[in-house]
Amino acid sequence: MLQKFLTFDSFITPSVLKIVYYVMAIITIAGGLVQLIKGLGMMGHSFGPGLGLVVASIVFTALGVIFWRVSVEAVIAFFQIRDALVEGKGHGGGPEA
Repeated sequence: MLQKFLTFDSFITPSVLKIVYYVMAIITIAGGLVQLIKGLGMMGHSFGPGLGLVVASIVFTALGVIFWRVSVEAVIAFFQIRDALVEGKGHGGGPEA
């Protein structure tokens, strides 16, 4: 395993990306909760803008988590495509065969 790591035969990025996704999802949810609490507090002073902030915090928190998930999946897909191309190399399945 250490030899694969030192010779770049395997990538650590897909594993690291999963951790990055969880960290960013937690940060996004925490930020959404802060905005939700601010919106609830604002509703006591002015109901309309407070309600708008509550709704916006829920919507944008969900969109933020989805954005991070799609971004990480796209990068992981690139690595999977690369792995598939490397595995298929030399099998004679290409158009030059």
